[in-house]
Amino acid sequence: MFSIFLTYILVGFFSAFLLPQLMPVAILQKLIYYAKNFETSHRDRILKPLVLPLIRLGIHPNVITILGFLLVFAVAYGFLVEANPLFLFFAALFAGLSDMFDGVLARASGKVTMLGGILDGSRDFFLFIVLTARFVFANSVPYTLILWFIVGAAAIEVLKAGGIIKNGIFVGFGSSTKKRLGGEGKLSIDRAKFFFYIAGCLGILLGEVWLPGIYAGYVFLTGAIVLVFLSIICHAVLLRMPYEGHPA
Repeated sequence: MFSIFLTYILVGFFSAFLLPQLMPVAILQKLIYYAKNFETSHRDRILKPLVLPLIRLGIHPNVITILGFLLVFAVAYGFLVEANPLFLFFAALFAGLSDMFDGVLARASGKVTMLGGILDGSRDFFLFIVLTARFVFANSVPYTLILWFIVGAAAIEVLKAGGIIKNGIFVGFGSSTKKRLGGEGKLSIDRAKFFFYIAGCLGILLGEVWLPGIYAGYVFLTGAIVLVFLSIICHAVLLRMPYEGHPA
């Protein structure tokens, strides 16, 4: 575990202090721009037609998030009673899909709120915990593979906290925290890494009834770890960049 932690520390140090010296600022800015936006705009364009009926019905995005919570609890209970693997797969799948639809609905209806951000993050966290616990206790996924993701995700959260503190110097810590919880400045690459991890877990879960699912699961889990490295690079670079609207 120490070697994994040290690897991420070195990647973060290189990205924050050496990468800006080796790459032109314009290229770094493009890297950050695509890390922030490459997934959100495409996802919103594809899924917006599907949430328009929900907007017309006046359904609040937090309702979708809460339904996702209920599905996560159903998955957790299903694991405890050893429910049918297909039931567990589809319950976890729709819990993960709720993460995609509530954000699109919130942006399309103009209902992006700090509470929504907190609920969204909490639902994702519990889904992550439930699926990870399942595979750790069942010993169905190599422990090292899970550690690479968990330690990397923890390092990303530390870098995010550093970003809140840096921005808080200019706009106030309360305002900086509120904006972050409301989703402002969130990197698309972070959502992508979570998607790949959950997709990997779903593949391995499906592999209990359909063997090729396991191979797809490992491909997605490996992709999630690659995205963790890219996210650390981007967050470390962001910490070194001047706050927007203020001189370096």
